[in-house]
Amino acid sequence: MHLDRRDDTVERVTTPVVHFGAFGAKGDETDGNSASTMNPACTLAKTELELVDNAGKTTVGPSDSPSETVQLCALFCFNVTRGATISGPKPTGPPNLSMMVHWFYDTGVAVRYRLRYTISQPTGVSCNP
Repeated sequence: MHLDRRDDTVERVTTPVVHFGAFGAKGDETDGNSASTMNPACTLAKTELELVDNAGKTTVGPSDSPSETVQLCALFCFNVTRGATISGPKPTGPPNLSMMVHWFYDTGVAVRYRLRYTISQPTGVSCNP
């Protein structure tokens, strides 16, 4: 008797990274868990970025390069942008689930992003990055 191995797909997200200041900025950083203890039976199917609001709700994405334009109004209105881009190789699986991210924001807004991992999880195995 042969039993087929059934995998389920699960999604996991990282804690959001936040950048803000009085003026616009941009930068590059490594994000994600570089020393994951996730079960090696788990397979990393996809890694993407998503922008989130201050409550952690997704506003744009997931994708490889989410960005959005926001209109700010005081005495007059103007558009500003914020976003993040995967700027290096994507992780292929445990133990290193980190990657390079380029982030940016204009004056008046913050950028908040997080990684979203799509993982193939074998039945009976817990896959937490």
